[in-house]
Amino acid sequence: MRKKKKRTPIKMEPEYFDDEFDLADKKDDLEDNPEKGRSGKKRVSKRKRRLSSMSYEERIAAHKRMVLLRILCGIGAAALIVILVCVVRNLIAYSSYKVINTEDRTAGTSVQYAEFYGKTLRYSKDGATFYQNKKKIIWNETYEMESPLLDICGRNMVIAERNGMKVCLFNLEGKTTEFEVTMPIKKVQISEQGTLVLLMEKNGEHFLQYYDGEGEMIAEGKAVFEKSGYPVDISLSDDGLKLAVSYLLVEDGITKSNVVFYSFASIGAAEIDNIVSEKKYDNTVIPTVYYADSKTAFAFGDHQLTVFKGSQRPEVLQEIRTEQEIQSIFYDEAYAGMVFKEDNGYRMEIYDTEGNKILDKAFDFQYEHIKISKDRIIMYNDKEWCIYTIGGRLKLKPCELSGPVSDIVALSKDRFLLVKANKTETVKMKL
Repeated sequence: MRKKKKRTPIKMEPEYFDDEFDLADKKDDLEDNPEKGRSGKKRVSKRKRRLSSMSYEERIAAHKRMVLLRILCGIGAAALIVILVCVVRNLIAYSSYKVINTEDRTAGTSVQYAEFYGKTLRYSKDGATFYQNKKKIIWNETYEMESPLLDICGRNMVIAERNGMKVCLFNLEGKTTEFEVTMPIKKVQISEQGTLVLLMEKNGEHFLQYYDGEGEMIAEGKAVFEKSGYPVDISLSDDGLKLAVSYLLVEDGITKSNVVFYSFASIGAAEIDNIVSEKKYDNTVIPTVYYADSKTAFAFGDHQLTVFKGSQRPEVLQEIRTEQEIQSIFYDEAYAGMVFKEDNGYRMEIYDTEGNKILDKAFDFQYEHIKISKDRIIMYNDKEWCIYTIGGRLKLKPCELSGPVSDIVALSKDRFLLVKANKTETVKMKL
């Protein structure tokens, strides 16, 4: 038998850890470009001399640095791609949409939808369902109300019976408590802490009641309404400590409005009727007040927007007056918007919580409804809808609807829920 030759083990030199200068991989390139080959040989020779002067530990450290550098370059390249994709998507103006899910329901059933903590809430006179998607229901709770009133703040939600006496409190896990009051409910507001305020009316008199998250009444009042006028709107701050109320009254034949701030904290307890500040308007109606957060409140008039600031005693920060009558308003936790009629269409202005104007945009879409959700301005009528960004860019060109909608709910920046008479459609924007 032929003896096998004993193979000599190959000793891997430390320089092989640095694969940047693998001469075998560069052979073809050197043959095609001799000049490059000569300069490349000089660089390799210089590199080899430098490596030969290093200790084994230094070579290992150099290799690790090279590997780390390559990893960082890869991460940087991936991040750059993500940024570019986001920029391109943000600049795209969609022209249509596709239906990705349809949910049928009994015709004529009064069902409404809202966003609750980033997910979808469906509620009606029979109960409420909170769900992630069609196949994943988080909770389903029942109640009986002829006309439900909804308010949401953070992780808490209240549904009360309009002109009735039933109140149901919910959080992300479901219903927490249910109780009844002794007078018909007109409006309801809830805070992030779960405290709530009810505006009620009985025999022409208005009452305000303040409850904790267990349904126990903390405070109530009536005289403040009798002295100030007819309560038009209320809004509770996120922290549950301040309440803004807009009153309407007529004195000497002059229509007046009064925006009053009440405090349920210790500072309010030391004041008459818990009033910590107020702002009076002559010849003006203030139909809407809205607490954007615990320090900022918006008051919308027919010719003005007032921004109030203050954690204890809200005061006027900015008062934006307009010559034109306000046609529509829209708002959320960060922005307040107004729409004005122009000769060739409409114009909208948007302000932040500091009263700074961030958008002045003309448009000609014949809208019937306008709202803001997830930094998208949604406009629609019975036949079409369109979407703008907060920056004023057209995100969805006027697009035909397959049928009238009662509401459009933003699920994300490119997915929406179209609420129709007998079904709901989850749709996604497309080019």
